[in-house]
Amino acid sequence: MSLFKVAPLEIFDEPLPGGTFPEAEIVGHFSVDGDGELAFDESQKKFLKMPSDLKRVKLDLNEGYVDISTPPDHQLNNIDYILRWIQEDREKHFPSSEFKNAFVGRRQLLAKVMCTPYDKDPWKFGVIFRDDNFYMCEFDREITATPNPEDETWVRSIFWGWKMLQYLTADEADGKPKPDRQCNQNEEFDVVSKLKVNGHVLAYYYGVDAYDKDANCYVDIKTCKHVPEHDERRLRIFQRHKLLKWWAQCQLGAVSEVVGCYRDDSGIVTRLKCMPTREMPDSAREWSANVCYNFLDQFLTWVKQRIPAVDADT
Repeated sequence: MSLFKVAPLEIFDEPLPGGTFPEAEIVGHFSVDGDGELAFDESQKKFLKMPSDLKRVKLDLNEGYVDISTPPDHQLNNIDYILRWIQEDREKHFPSSEFKNAFVGRRQLLAKVMCTPYDKDPWKFGVIFRDDNFYMCEFDREITATPNPEDETWVRSIFWGWKMLQYLTADEADGKPKPDRQCNQNEEFDVVSKLKVNGHVLAYYYGVDAYDKDANCYVDIKTCKHVPEHDERRLRIFQRHKLLKWWAQCQLGAVSEVVGCYRDDSGIVTRLKCMPTREMPDSAREWSANVCYNFLDQFLTWVKQRIPAVDADT
């Protein structure tokens, strides 16, 4: 059995090529409606609507609460949607001449791999080489450490995150939020991105929370428990773990900014904070963008060396 060594971290602590983490290029998009049907349009795209004073808000995330802790099938591990995008819409922005030896999958999995040097959560995925590309699909998600589903706060926090999107987004650029609308987990707007990591080409998709028309960029909306600035222990945990995962997702996703929504234990948000993705590594505690990049690069090289590059018909 061939193993990939994840330690010591010093072996991955090399300068980034060109001095900066490469930017992902958006090459496609699609929408999923309330029935889980896919369309190659922007019908589910949401627009960011921020309050005028980010430090003086009071938003109750419990309004209209329903248990949505069990996600729809299409939000789990499968890569069916990107396979359909490849078949029906890829050629417009991602020509076949460039679509070779690419790693194809979901951003969620790539972000997990990137964070592995600093994250103890296990993961497991399979890789198939077909039609000149490597298709990656995560499975056995139950091996990943998750909070106790009997914990009411954790169950509610899933809804809280969705509810926050309702408060801060609108269906149209000149529209207003509709926080009273009924929850439908199927609906989502997805973006497909292409990223070059050293000699590797990555093509992956992910859900996008909102588009900021004024800044002409996508943003993620994240809800988390308020951490007092004087609480050094909790602040360190936030910067060591949560900020790392936020950065990895945004960096891979061509997402320029995170809107952090800080709540109390009752689900009341009292403060918002905008955090540019490029500045997150400056606030890092015990993690480095260099290590994450080089780990991903070397891991993908290792995978390529172990997957037979044979034609699907042989």
